Amino acid sequence: MEKRTKRWGDRPDAYWIRDLDGLHAIMPHLMNKRTDAEVYVNMEFDVTEALRYIEEKNRGEDEYKTTLFHCILMAVAKTVYLRPDLNRYISGRRYYQRHEITLGFVAKKRFEDHSEEKLVVATAPEDWTLTAVTRQVVGKVHKARTEKSGGANGAMDILKIMPRWFLMLFF
Repeated sequence: MEKRTKRWGDRPDAYWIRDLDGLHAIMPHLMNKRTDAEVYVNMEFDVTEALRYIEEKNRGEDEYKTTLFHCILMAVAKTVYLRPDLNRYISGRRYYQRHEITLGFVAKKRFEDHSEEKLVVATAPEDWTLTAVTRQVVGKVHKARTEKSGGANGAMDILKIMPRWFLMLFF
């Protein structure tokens, strides 16, 4: 990702994009609600070769077994590196470009339907390899399953006991 010096209007996680074309500058004013610009894609992918590769890669590996999920995480990260405009967001009707790629997902404490869930966030460096993805994700999921609530999950646990009117005002 491109390193830039912080300027007025930039955020801690991203910089403000000031040189937008007219269409993109006007779009947040035309579609000012989060759900106005949702996009759904329904595609099928043949993962036969990927599964074969994963099976071969996991031979003799006990601790860090690669899964299809790890491959998908890496594919998403590599796609965003190749298309950095995918790593943008709008806040206050301004466009921002994130400094890094982070991928969030939910991990269950146990493989049961009603098991507690924890938010896990993985940072994807540009030179991410499948082995590095596997090690990072397996480590973070193990930590999420074994540690007590804290961080973002702890904050959500505190917020859930607040009255609904307060949450509506807060958010």
